[in-house]
Amino acid sequence: MDFTIEKIDKNNYGLFEDLTFIRKNGREKTIEELALPREYGETFKTLANENLHIFAAKIRDKFVAYVSAVYIPKVGSPKFPGHFFIDELWTRPEYRRSGIAYSLMMRAEQASKEAGTKGMRLYTGGDNTAALALYGKCGYKNLGNDAVFMEKEW
Repeated sequence: MDFTIEKIDKNNYGLFEDLTFIRKNGREKTIEELALPREYGETFKTLANENLHIFAAKIRDKFVAYVSAVYIPKVGSPKFPGHFFIDELWTRPEYRRSGIAYSLMMRAEQASKEAGTKGMRLYTGGDNTAALALYGKCGYKNLGNDAVFMEKEW
């Protein structure tokens, strides 16, 4: 399957937003929804953050998958420069098991190395066998500790 990987920025964000709409809503936008005006001022400010890295896979004229990572440096510790953390990895169901997610992970790894990090980290559900297999293929190891993923929303 032929695809390209692009870093998301203000020039391609509109197309990327169409993909995130599919993830959130389980469907593509209607013609009417595509025609609505779009305002991305605050989003473009976020995209300008040098520690945010979003890469998306494109087939023909549509994004079909993405990975979002953030670099969190360790302040005052040059021997431990920090890690990239994978926040999200998502592929449209019809493109899964095609190597796209693996390629996106490798692109995020490349960006992590370019930033001079110590490595990459992520969390995934212990029952998500497809994700566990992918991350194992990418070289991630289950640390087998009692870490618990927690979140607080407001």
